[in-house]
Amino acid sequence: MSRAELDDRTLQRWMSPRELKALSQQSGEIPLGHLPAAAQAFVLAGLSRLASKKTFLALAAGVKTQEELATDLDAWGAPNLFFPQIETPVEGTLPDPESSAERLSALTKLTHGFTGVVLCTRDSSLQSLPAPDALQKNRLKLVKNTHLDRDALLQKLQDRPLVFALVDLL
Repeated sequence: MSRAELDDRTLQRWMSPRELKALSQQSGEIPLGHLPAAAQAFVLAGLSRLASKKTFLALAAGVKTQEELATDLDAWGAPNLFFPQIETPVEGTLPDPESSAERLSALTKLTHGFTGVVLCTRDSSLQSLPAPDALQKNRLKLVKNTHLDRDALLQKLQDRPLVFALVDLL
């Protein structure tokens, strides 16, 4: 028996497919805060398995809860997308580039049809995002083993002042 079949049998043992289907067809908010964390992941995994063409947004109270939920969803084999929160930079500083790259990666996956559970914190859900068409317009595809004119590439990048800034090395 495959892992997916075992997970399905376990899900059906604890929650009927009818209940999961009713939850998955519900529009709006599905409150799960009254459940223990592991049970929340269990229900979200069941929802994502039953409604495999839908995307569910799970709001976690904080980053630690978000990480634990991601771990639990991975254990259930549920597709999930971790959407990091950006710490508000102090004046004169830039946001953490790694977190910014992770957010852009998550947004790209969402615009390309990700289905499953999107995990974010309440704070990250309130932070501003670029419009999807702005992301698409500013996308630059680099292909391995191809030749690019360096000066043309630098000019193209400099024409996008909000995305790229050329700085001198110290």
